[in-house]
Parts: sequence; C-alpha cells; structure tokens
Amino acid sequence: MNMRMPWDDRMSFTSLDGASGPASRPKSPPQSPPQSKDAPMAKVRLNLDVSQEIADFLDTLAQENATTKTDVMRRAIALLKVAHEEKKRNRSMGFVASSRDDVLDTKIVGVL
Repeated sequence: MNMRMPWDDRMSFTSLDGASGPASRPKSPPQSPPQSKDAPMAKVRLNLDVSQEIADFLDTLAQENATTKTDVMRRAIALLKVAHEEKKRNRSMGFVASSRDDVLDTKIVGVL
C-alpha cells in the first residue's frame, strides 16, 4: 500500500508516454536527434500538492486573467526563471509606479 504522508510534498512527474516516478529521480529521456528551434518541446505532466488557500488563489488569478491554472503556473515559473537568471548577473527585481518608471518603489528580496 502506498500511503502519502502529510509532510511528503515532493512533486511527481508523468511523461506523455506514460512513464512516471518522483520528480527528484526522473528517468533518462531516450536519445533523439536535436530539434530545430521551431519544433515543439516535449511536455512532462507534474502533479503538485498545494494548500487550499493557494488553490483558491490560482483559481482567482486564472479567472481574472481569462486563462487556466496551468497557464498561471507557467507564467509564475517564467517569472521565477527571470529572477534566477538576473540573480546570476547580480541584479534584482522590483516594482515601479507606471507614472514614475525611473524610480524603484519596491525591491523584491528573498525569492531565490
């Protein structure tokens, strides 16, 4: 019997070909010839356990932006990727008022 414990918050994956397992130990993908930049990327299905509060927030974001929860997560990951790349360059993220785009109002710290 496979029992999931409350503290077990690891993500799992399922590839589109049906293989599955823990995200920390994915199976090596089969070797294939390099694809052109215009070729679609292979997709991996992720299952993510979140609190009810986060699930509700994802629903709200998706509804307010006329999109899906999946797209909200993709956008969030894209933003995290930008933060990661800029941190490597010793840069940080922040917010500016649209009327004063030359003045940083809020600096985001501690994301990465």
